[in-house]
Amino acid sequence: MQQDTNAKLLWINGPPGFGKTILCARIVEHLYSALQRPVAHYFFSSDLETRDDPFSIIRAWVSQIVSHHDEAFEYVRQRWEADSDSVVARPTTLATFKRLLHIVPGCLCVADGLDECTSLDIGNTSLTAFFRSVADAMSGTNTSVLLASRNEQRIRSTVTDNDFYSFTEYKICPFLAAHDSGVRPSLSAASV
Repeated sequence: MQQDTNAKLLWINGPPGFGKTILCARIVEHLYSALQRPVAHYFFSSDLETRDDPFSIIRAWVSQIVSHHDEAFEYVRQRWEADSDSVVARPTTLATFKRLLHIVPGCLCVADGLDECTSLDIGNTSLTAFFRSVADAMSGTNTSVLLASRNEQRIRSTVTDNDFYSFTEYKICPFLAAHDSGVRPSLSAASV
């Protein structure tokens, strides 16, 4: 595990089928019930139309933050009323997200399945552009982000080879695969 005590990003990664989505769902559930901080989450799926765009994560986060915070809702409502375009452009979404992170302190944003996104390497929808946008929005706030994905090279290189944020990495290790199938249920039950 790579750890930076000042990191605002936690990257959980592991092989397919090792419970990253279940872990994220449980984390989100716990965060909602145990903390008084706003939580926004997004779970990518290979069968969603939005899987072509990592920025769909930010749109979902904006929607969830707005639905739980009156001042954030009012800010977005006023922006929407002032904008004559019925489709919100990416720069507007990013500016809105950045402003919301200042309006609503301490947001926790979770995204699972980034590896399901099909266009992580394409120009302005690239993973690097996505991370830079999130890092820019988080700058000057106490927002934290948890990302979960497979340990794919394109994601690893973007997360680790950057100059715009620090992170902590947690690897889900395949040690359970080596254990007898009779041991797995006991270990799984103990972790719930």
